[in-house]
Amino acid sequence: MEITELFSKIYGEGRPLIILHGLFGMSDNWATHAKIFTHHGWQVHAVDQRNHGRSPYTTGHSYDEMSSDLEHYIKRHNLNNVVLMGHSMGGKTVMNFVVRLPSLVDAMIIVDIAPKAYPVHHQEYINAMKSIDFTKDNSRKAIEAKLSKQLNNPGIIQFFMKSLYWKSREELAWRFNLSALEINLDEIGAALDYGYYNG
Repeated sequence: MEITELFSKIYGEGRPLIILHGLFGMSDNWATHAKIFTHHGWQVHAVDQRNHGRSPYTTGHSYDEMSSDLEHYIKRHNLNNVVLMGHSMGGKTVMNFVVRLPSLVDAMIIVDIAPKAYPVHHQEYINAMKSIDFTKDNSRKAIEAKLSKQLNNPGIIQFFMKSLYWKSREELAWRFNLSALEINLDEIGAALDYGYYNG
C-alpha cells in the first residue's frame, strides 16, 4: 500500500487535534475554526487528504489508504493523545482509523456523516468541473459563469471556486485530483460495515 506524505497547516500549541476535510475540500476550509480552537488549548493540524489540496495525487483513494496516510502523519509528527475530527469523507477516514488503530486515538468527532453507504450524487458536480477547459476558461469570472450554467447551487459553486489556484501565470487548475476522485466515487460512498470503536 502506497503511503502519502500529507500536507498540513499547524496552528497553536497544546493537545493535538487533527482535522480532516470532506470530498473536494482542503485544509484551508478549516482555517477559521482552527484559529478559534487554538484559544482553547489545542494544537490544530488541518490536513489535506490525498488527492486534495497540496497533498500528493495518487490513483488509490480507499479509506484503508487514507487511514494509513493518517497513521504515518501521526507517527511522523510524534503526536500523542490525539483527537480526530472528520467532516464528510474525512469523517469516514476517522471512523476507519479508530477501528484499525484505536490505541493512537483519545477521542473522535464526526461531522455530517455516518458509516452507512451513500448513493453516488457527486457525478453532476464532477461533470460540471470536467467541462472547464482551463486553456480557454482562464479567469475566475469565466469559470464561475460556466459552472453557474450547469449547477443551480451558488453555495456549492463558491465552495469549488475556493479550490482554484494559478497553476502557471496563464492557467488555473483545481486543487484536487478530479480524475482519481471520479474513479473512486463508489469507494468514497461505501459503507464502513466492519468493527467498532470502544473509545
